[in-house]
Amino acid sequence: MTGNGLPADTERFPQGLILVVEDDPASIRLYRKILAEYPEAVFFGNGSEAASFIQTAGLISLAFVDFILPGESGLELVAELNRRFPQAEVFMITGLDDIQTAVKAVKAGAANYLLKPFRVAEMRAIVERNRRREQVRVENLNLQRLLNAEDRKPLLVGRSDGMRRVREMALSVAPLDATVLILGETGTGKDLLARFIHAHSERARNCFVVTDLSALNERLIESELFGHEKGAFTGAHERRVGKFERASGGTIFLNEIGNLSLGAQQKLLRVLEDRAMERVGGDATISVDIRIIAATSTDLEGETARGAFRPDLLYRLNVFTITIPPLRERREDIPLLVDHFLKLHCARYQRPPLAPPPAAVERLLDHPWPGNVRELKHALERAVIAGDFDRLFLPTGSGSPRETSPGKSLAEMEREKIAAALRRTSGNLARAARELGISRSTLYGKIKKHGIETRRPGAQ
Repeated sequence: MTGNGLPADTERFPQGLILVVEDDPASIRLYRKILAEYPEAVFFGNGSEAASFIQTAGLISLAFVDFILPGESGLELVAELNRRFPQAEVFMITGLDDIQTAVKAVKAGAANYLLKPFRVAEMRAIVERNRRREQVRVENLNLQRLLNAEDRKPLLVGRSDGMRRVREMALSVAPLDATVLILGETGTGKDLLARFIHAHSERARNCFVVTDLSALNERLIESELFGHEKGAFTGAHERRVGKFERASGGTIFLNEIGNLSLGAQQKLLRVLEDRAMERVGGDATISVDIRIIAATSTDLEGETARGAFRPDLLYRLNVFTITIPPLRERREDIPLLVDHFLKLHCARYQRPPLAPPPAAVERLLDHPWPGNVRELKHALERAVIAGDFDRLFLPTGSGSPRETSPGKSLAEMEREKIAAALRRTSGNLARAARELGISRSTLYGKIKKHGIETRRPGAQ
C-alpha cells in the first residue's frame, strides 16, 4: 500500500504513476485537489518512505519532489528517481528563490523546478502534457508488440467470405505436410499465406526459406535451388549449398513457380517425388526433408497447354490448391486492412496513432486496387510517413465506385454517390466535397454534369 492507500499496481496504470513527495500539510492538500482526477497519483510526506517506494514501484513517469524533506533529502530522491526511472519527468519544488538550488536539482537529474508558490494552472499543464506523452508511449508500445507478433506469426486479415475460406483451408492443410499451390494475382498476399501455413505446421520451429523465381534467370534458378559444385560453370569458384538443402527440416516457398525452365521443372519433380536432388555439376544424391509451398500469378494450365509447363509437375504441385481473391472482390476487408496496416506502420516509424477521415475511407473503398493488398499497404505507409491522408496518391476518379445494384453505369453510381453526400450534408457543398474527397469546384462541375438538385431543405 502507498501513502494514499493505493496499491503500487502499475498494471492498472501502464502510463506510470505520479509521485508527490511533500511534507507541508497545506501543500499536500493543494496537490490532492489538483490531482484528484488522477488515481495513479501517490503521496508521501517523508523522504525515506518515498525512497523505499521508489525501489519497489513498477513505473513512475512524473514526480514532484520538495527540496527540503524529513529523512532523505529532495536531491537524494531526485538522484534515485533518475537511476531507477531515467525516462521520468522529475520536478524539484523549492521555496528558495536561489539559482544554485535549481542548478543542484538539474544536476541531480530533475527535468526542471517549480518555485513556491507555484501556479495551479502551471502544474496542471505539466501533468496533462506528461499524461499525453505517456499515452503515446503506451500506444506505441502496444503497437510494437503487435508488430513483433506480426513478425512471429503472420495474420490473415479479413472477414469476407473469400478470406474466411482461405483461412479455413490454410488451417486445415497446415498440419498435414502436404504440398500446397497458392494462386492469386500479384500483391494478394501469397507469400503471407505461405508463412501462415508454415507457422501453423509441425515444421514451424524450423526454417522457412523463400525463393522468388521471378527475379532469377534459368542458370541462377538452378544454382539457387539445388546449389552447385566448384567448377560447375564459369564463375563457380566454390561449392554452394542450395535453398533446398538449407530448407531441410522446414518449408521452402517457391514464388512464381511458372518461371521455372523445363530443365529445372524436371529436377523439381524429382524433389517432389523422392525428396532427393543433386547439385549442379555434381552426381552425389542428397536427401532433403522439406515441405514445398508454391505460388504463381500465371495460368499454369494455360502454360501446360502450350508446352511451357510440365503436366506431371502441375499434378504434383496441385495436391492442395488455395486461391486468394483479389482485393476488389473483397472490399469489406479494406477497413480491417487499413486499421491493421496503420497500426503496423505507426509502430514501425514510431508515429502517433493515425485514423483516416471519412473522405479518405471512401477513396480507399472506391479505388480499384490493381496492385491488391500490397498497393494498399504501400499507400498507407506513405500516409503515415507524411502524416497526411492527402498523400495517399490515389488518382482522383480512378476508382470504380462500389456497385450499389446490378446493371447501373458508372455515371449513375457516381450521381447516386454525390446525391447521397449532399443529402447527408443538407446541401452544403463545402462539407459534401470534403466528405467525397474532391475539391468544391470539382463537385460543382459534377453536380452540373448530372443535373443534381442542390437546394437546401426548406429553401424556397
